[in-house]
Amino acid sequence: LELHGMDATATYLWVDLYCIRQNSVGEDVRFIGEVERQIGRVVVVLDPWHAPVCLTRVWCLYEIVHTQLVDKTIFHLTMAPDERRAFVRALQTNRKRVEQVLSTFDARTADATNEMDKLMIFELIRESFASPGGRDDPFDLFNATVRKAVKQAVAAFSWQI
Repeated sequence: LELHGMDATATYLWVDLYCIRQNSVGEDVRFIGEVERQIGRVVVVLDPWHAPVCLTRVWCLYEIVHTQLVDKTIFHLTMAPDERRAFVRALQTNRKRVEQVLSTFDARTADATNEMDKLMIFELIRESFASPGGRDDPFDLFNATVRKAVKQAVAAFSWQI
């Protein structure tokens, strides 16, 4: 919280695992964008920074994409102090590698604990990112939107270093 200038006495955390009814995911998932808008911020932990688990999880990618689709939602990246130091060193010595690590994910190969959740999110991606006339692959558009969010968050994070 301190890293992002948030007051610990006035900051509330929303943990998706506890806020999405696990027995009724299909009903709740359509409200992710509205939940994020109401909260105003989404913070994703890059752990480890050089192979972030969050970028391999379809739920995380789906939540990140909504930070770009919903007005007034701020997206932050954070990491543990040791990871942050390693990240800073990597930015200073090999920025291209950092960019590659944080952009080579693909929602099509992302995992989910529950296979039905994954299939449901894939269907939502197809619905939400379908291009007129079907010229563009919805997953390519989805991935590009998540990459844009991550790139912007890295830029903002870099200013805090």
